[in-house]
Amino acid sequence: MGNATSHLRGVGANETLLRLVSPEPLPPGHPFWNGLLSFRVKTPKTRAEWRHLEEDAEDLLKRFAANNPKSGNFGSLVDIFLSRSAELQSSLESDSSLFVWQTFNALLVLRVATKFFVERLKEEELYRQFCAVAPASAAGKPAENAAGAGEGGPDLLSVDPGQRFDRFVDSLIGIVADFPTS
Repeated sequence: MGNATSHLRGVGANETLLRLVSPEPLPPGHPFWNGLLSFRVKTPKTRAEWRHLEEDAEDLLKRFAANNPKSGNFGSLVDIFLSRSAELQSSLESDSSLFVWQTFNALLVLRVATKFFVERLKEEELYRQFCAVAPASAAGKPAENAAGAGEGGPDLLSVDPGQRFDRFVDSLIGIVADFPTS
């Protein structure tokens, strides 16, 4: 993952994904997120392709589930997705394909991780995954939006971790209901 095109093979050894699932906190303003979300990917189309992706990513996802309560990286990714999905309509109207592409990539990573969490974790653990927050000291300075200063709206960093899951589901419903599939 990164700027190159990927066929989602060998995701278990991908350095960018290994950093995502590590115990290192990556708050929403960290430059890492632009790199993670700037990959081109051939999305799985069949059940067999999705199953292969999930099997290949299983060890990463186990590490993610174990490390996220301390790092808050899943919550950071959800926050970035929420910020970008809130701006999706205007980016479609302005023909900003980069913004749409990065939102899609965030959604792809979230889909795989969330599916794993829902299937493998107890409800309390799933809730902890959504509520985990990167430690304040991880930012080192006031964090800026991963999309760049001024983009994505001012409330990217003010997502209440207790409301993150509800906002995530609301955003998914909004995308399905409001946006064309082409």
